[in-house]
Amino acid sequence: MVYYSKKNKPPSKSFEKLADAELEFKLKDKSLDKKTKAQIESEIDTRRRKKANLSLKKENAAFFTCSTCGEVIKSKAKSCSSCDSPRALCAICQAALSPDDTIVRTPCCQSYAHKEHILNWLSAKGYCPNCLQKIKENDLVSIIFIDYTSSE
Repeated sequence: MVYYSKKNKPPSKSFEKLADAELEFKLKDKSLDKKTKAQIESEIDTRRRKKANLSLKKENAAFFTCSTCGEVIKSKAKSCSSCDSPRALCAICQAALSPDDTIVRTPCCQSYAHKEHILNWLSAKGYCPNCLQKIKENDLVSIIFIDYTSSE
């Protein structure tokens, strides 16, 4: 547990939102090199994990995010709370993805799929079902649903 004094106060919610918005704005800069872009994406992901009060147990894991706006989608939500886009479907079977499923994301085009389905697909074809780029099984990113209630 962290104790704060008057000098050492936790950042306010409005300050955190401003910092998040600044990172999102920086990420849109087309002049960024790949390394800087990866660092910013990592920082955004870390902030999202802290907001959810959830730590990733695997290095190669990420949250289930909206394919339109990139916002983290909560486990019980049928659509994105920011842009109202429907939840992504499995790239193989086109069924809805639920928190009970084991879900992965492709590294090339960020498509979501049931792990079992994409592994079968890759063993037969060897490329992404959406963008057709060659990918390997260990390139897939495990997806974690956020299961919390927030009072934002």
